[in-house]
Amino acid sequence: MKNLSKIILIIITGLVFCSTTYSQNKEWADSIRKQIKIAAHDSIKVRLLNELSAEYLFTTTSEAKEPAVEALQIAERINDNKGKLDATMRLGIMYYRLSDYDSSLIYYRKGLVVAESLKDSSYILKYKGNIALVYTNQGKYKEALDMYYKIIELQKKFNPKTVCKNYLDMASIYYHLNDFENAYKTALEAKKKAEEVNDVKTLSNAYGSLGVFLHSLGKNDEALSCHKLSYKMKKEQGDVYGQVNSLINIGIIFEERGDYQNSIKYNDTILFLAREAGLTKPLANALTNRGTLYTDLDQYEKAGDAFREALSLYKEMGSLKDIFETTEKLGINAIRRKSYEEAARLLSEGLDLQDSLYKINMADEIAGMRIKFDTEKKEQENLRLAKENELKNFMLAAEVLHRRNQMYLFIAGGAVILLLFLLIFVRFRNKKKSELQKQRNKKS
Repeated sequence: MKNLSKIILIIITGLVFCSTTYSQNKEWADSIRKQIKIAAHDSIKVRLLNELSAEYLFTTTSEAKEPAVEALQIAERINDNKGKLDATMRLGIMYYRLSDYDSSLIYYRKGLVVAESLKDSSYILKYKGNIALVYTNQGKYKEALDMYYKIIELQKKFNPKTVCKNYLDMASIYYHLNDFENAYKTALEAKKKAEEVNDVKTLSNAYGSLGVFLHSLGKNDEALSCHKLSYKMKKEQGDVYGQVNSLINIGIIFEERGDYQNSIKYNDTILFLAREAGLTKPLANALTNRGTLYTDLDQYEKAGDAFREALSLYKEMGSLKDIFETTEKLGINAIRRKSYEEAARLLSEGLDLQDSLYKINMADEIAGMRIKFDTEKKEQENLRLAKENELKNFMLAAEVLHRRNQMYLFIAGGAVILLLFLLIFVRFRNKKKSELQKQRNKKS
């Protein structure tokens, strides 16, 4: 009974905290929107819209689209390159987080074109890095590795200290290819290079990756040591996201060992960190994991409580896919609790959500295809204009060359005429001198 009271208290505290965070975010968003309406210049509007979009990326991801699209449209109209770069980056990230990788690539490539035209090495590296991540998630591992090699070459030129991070990204690709040995070796290289440049953040990430790869190689004790070291470093850095990821991996190893108590203990720490930092998505995910752990322990009431709290958070975020999956879990949980009417209702809701999710996915796919078509059309138009400009420049250069040649011919012709004139003048003068000399000779 005491445990149930504690769980209820935690749920109430979590809901109050999340409600406060949501309210604060809404107030901030409303404040930004008011500033946008009274902004004196379009360039200020673009900056504010991009700020608003960035905020939504970390809360209700899908809402990041509207302000970013508006920012991009204004930035293109007033030729605000920084605004274009930020807007396309946010749209790329948004679609990436929504797992719409084709649309994500469209915006990343669009932004990369702008960055390359400006020769902005910082944004070029960001876009190429994000494109490589998309390729990885699409299972295009060869393309991803090729992109990382290009990134590393650029980094060696512009910023050698950041090379270690991309070795780590390459290691994750080898992991996706189930080549755990190469993944481990590449992560070791990343660790070595991070130590050389004293990059503590990448070093802590390297230990986390080494833990994942060692776990895949069946070396769980070594994996656990790496994850614990990564967690310690993340804690020293104040990196809450990193701490959560390390704790998740530690919990997984204990869960596989059947040590559910330790797994739940680490899950408690994740919940505490996520609540303190207002990390809604990690908190919801941790509650879902908690529900799964209690299900494994046949503690279905506790599992149901965790799933319900997770569901309320997913609803706040508007994450339809997570809402659908958690509703199904609650439906199965209700069956195990022998609450069949509740199970029927939840599973029916799940079917409706699945139908809605399918329709939204179809609409997004159509919208993505339209964006792709419009982008390709614009690229073709830009290519045509570029060729026309190239032809005009060639004709202009030819015209300049023609005029220059005419000038040279005119100068050369003038010089020849002048020389002929001088030659005739000299011959005429010599002839006069000769005649004058003859006359003098006759008189004498």
